[in-house]
Formats: sequence, C-alpha cells, structure tokens
Amino acid sequence: MKPSLPSKLKTIYPFDNRWLTTKSNHKIHYVDEGSGHPIIMVHGNPTWSFFYRNLIIGLRSTHRCIAPDHIGCGLSEKPQNYPYLLQNHINNLTTLVERLNLQKFHLIVHDWGGPIGLGMAQKFPEKIGKITILNTAAWPSHQIPKRISLCKKPFLGPFLIRGLNAFAHSATSMAVATPLPPLHIPEQFSQKELKNAITEIQHGKIDYPTFLLKAIQSGIANYTVFLNSSQVHYYSRNGETHIEHFPQK
Repeated sequence: MKPSLPSKLKTIYPFDNRWLTTKSNHKIHYVDEGSGHPIIMVHGNPTWSFFYRNLIIGLRSTHRCIAPDHIGCGLSEKPQNYPYLLQNHINNLTTLVERLNLQKFHLIVHDWGGPIGLGMAQKFPEKIGKITILNTAAWPSHQIPKRISLCKKPFLGPFLIRGLNAFAHSATSMAVATPLPPLHIPEQFSQKELKNAITEIQHGKIDYPTFLLKAIQSGIANYTVFLNSSQVHYYSRNGETHIEHFPQK
C-alpha cells in the first residue's frame, strides 16, 4: 500500500505523489512539479523531499522541480533487509533520470544527497547544467567523522541507528541553529499510547495518517518524539498544527 499524507501536512507539502519502481522492484516516491528547465533536488539523511518543499513552491512557476525520496526515507518504500549502500542509491537516482528521459537538468544536492547526486552526475556529464552543493562533499573521500564511522560498525551501528535512532536524534540537535523544542506529552495522549501507536505503524497495523489524525485531535503541538527508530516532530505555525515525520533509515 502506498502511503499518503494527511490534509494538515498537505497544506505545506501541496504536491502530487509520483512513483517509480526501481530495478530491484522497490517503490520510490518523488515530486515532479512545474515546467521549464528541470532541477533535480537530492535530499540527505535523515530528511526527505519535504526538505525542499519551499524551494519547489518558489521555483515551479519557472522550472520543472524533481525531488525523489531515497529508499528508506519519506514516502518511499522502507524494506528492512535492503542493502542501503551508496551505489544502490546512485543507481536508483540514475533510473529516475532515465525513466523521465531527462536530456538536460540542473542539480541541487545536500548532505548524503551529495555523494548520491554527484555519483549519478558522473554518468551523465553531458546532461548537467549547474550544480548547487549544500553542506556536503563534492569529491570522493575516505575520511569519515568518528561519530559517523561508529554507525558503520557491525552490531554497534544497527543498535545505535535502528534501536536508539542515534543518527537522526543527533542530526536534529547538532546540525541546527535553533534546537527543537523539548519533549512534552499532554495527558490525553500519553507516552505509552504514542509508543504503541508508532509500533503499530511500523508493523503495518495502523496507517500513518490515522495516527496523525488521532494526534491532531488530541491537541499535540510543539514537541519532538524519538521512539522505536522513528522521529515525529509536531509544531505550531500561524495557529495551525503541522507535522514532520522522519521514518527509520
């Protein structure tokens, strides 16, 4: 079943959902908005195409904006036994370029999207116009920060990332200028209920929109939750409740 977004989130992410089946037979979600010279926007980790939502809205009147969600992120499929390797992400992005029959395009890359996007660009140098590089590497490097290298350690890495959600938790606290608001659970939606709901989502017992509807009806706002390798961020803007969801990688 392809995931969908609740109406509350669609107000700030007002795009049609499009889907690509990869060569490994997995579903990738992507945004394809506007017309004109194409721009491919490649997100990093632990984000998804939602990261580029305002840029897409600002450019779609003059450009064709294409923003995929990597496997394991956003609305794309999240197989538990998938080999989440750089080359596989590059191959998936390459497949998207080929399926859309893009002849010329600009490229925007951020974070993990740098190696993925630039790895794809090496296959199509004749297609690339301008490249915008945001907080990422523009060349191959074997130097990995010690904190990130821990995530690659056998047994320890899966425990930190999948068990404790350490990568996403650290990224949202260490890589932002303004820290996220502290955790607050209102009485009508207890931490136990929240944990059970996220567990049910991950096991396919309830869908994500149903959970969000319950959360909104409970009056949740202004906090971030890290439970069972999922991050759910609720915040208020202009009197409306908005939700950002970062599934497990």
